Amino acid sequence: MKIRNIPYGYQYKNGSIAIQEKETETVKRIFTEYLNGLSLLKIAEHLNNEQIEYMLGVCGWNKSRIKRIIEDERYLGTSSYPPIIDEDMHKTLMLIKSEKNTQKHIDRKSDIFNLGVPILCPKCCSKMCRRHDSNRKCQDWWLCQNDNCKNIISISDNDLIYGIT
Repeated sequence: MKIRNIPYGYQYKNGSIAIQEKETETVKRIFTEYLNGLSLLKIAEHLNNEQIEYMLGVCGWNKSRIKRIIEDERYLGTSSYPPIIDEDMHKTLMLIKSEKNTQKHIDRKSDIFNLGVPILCPKCCSKMCRRHDSNRKCQDWWLCQNDNCKNIISISDNDLIYGIT
């Protein structure tokens, strides 16, 4: 896949970085829709449904691409980029993003994230993948990656670590 040299919404013009009007409209729309409560996924779906190109011939919008645009401080007018949004809007966007983050309290340095061996499914011996859902009774659970199995084991991280040791 092609890689953009500069952020979406900008272009090179006479040797310097300038605003690309059509893309800037889309960038502003992304910011506005996110401020109005739309999820990253919904914004990406809208852009894909409308066939809005991310690059020439590429309409591959996804959550990660939208998230990178929302987080990119160059849209404030830093590093020789003309501003597209102001500081207040950026602060509001970051506040909303922080409030939507359901995993901000997870300690990525805890033992469960430092296991040196894979967790294997007791039914088919395929790798299992850890999942976390704050809406479930047992928030930590493991899903078998084998499409024919898809076994689910609900066990807390502490109980799993205790069982291993």
